[in-house]
Formats: sequence, C-alpha cells, structure tokens
Amino acid sequence: MQNVDRPKALKPLMEAATALNNPILQKAKENGKKVVGFLYQETPLEIITAAGAVPYFIRGTGSDGTEYADAFFRNLACNYVRHTYNQILNDKLDFLDGAVFYNSCDHARRIYDNWMTVPGNPV
Repeated sequence: MQNVDRPKALKPLMEAATALNNPILQKAKENGKKVVGFLYQETPLEIITAAGAVPYFIRGTGSDGTEYADAFFRNLACNYVRHTYNQILNDKLDFLDGAVFYNSCDHARRIYDNWMTVPGNPV
C-alpha cells in the first residue's frame, strides 16, 4: 500500500486518536474542564457534556501487555478488558477525573470493581 501524506489539518486528530492523554484533553483540563472516562459506546455522552465535562472513550490504546491485569482477570476475559485494566494499574489513565460504568458486559463491569481497590481511583 502506498504511503499517503495526510493534510496538516488531520495531524491533531490523528494525535488525539492514537495517544491516551493528548493535547486536546490537556487544553480542556487547563481550561478547568473535567475528563470523564467511559467504556461503552452506548454511554449517553450528552449527560457528561451537559455536566461540563469532556467524555473520554477508554479503549486500551497503546497498551503493550496485560501482565498486571492478568492477576485480576483470567484469560477468559477479552483483550480489551485486560489491556484497559493494565493501563489503569500502570497509571496511564491518571488524567481522568471520573469514569462512568454500568453493567453491560460482566468482564468490563469487573474493571470498576477492581479499580475501586486502587488508591486514588477516579471512580
């Protein structure tokens, strides 16, 4: 496949999509906004934004292993859950001010239960 130069306008969007804590989130926090993570695409983002916060889709981006999360989740749990929780344990999501969970998937719901045991958690 041919390497295509992307327009300069896409650069901030590509950075935001591939980084955990990106310049767009940093600017929002500098302006006093809270960042609230969510796991499910069905989460009503209007409620988060109506509260004056910035919604952040927790998605396991950039995770390179599950070695810590494996102590909490068996291999039966999907990679999304294990990689996401590994990032939590490695303080990669420490920029979050809160998180929204509901019982849609039992394994992802266990992220909440386990995250509650981590000192300084935002949930």
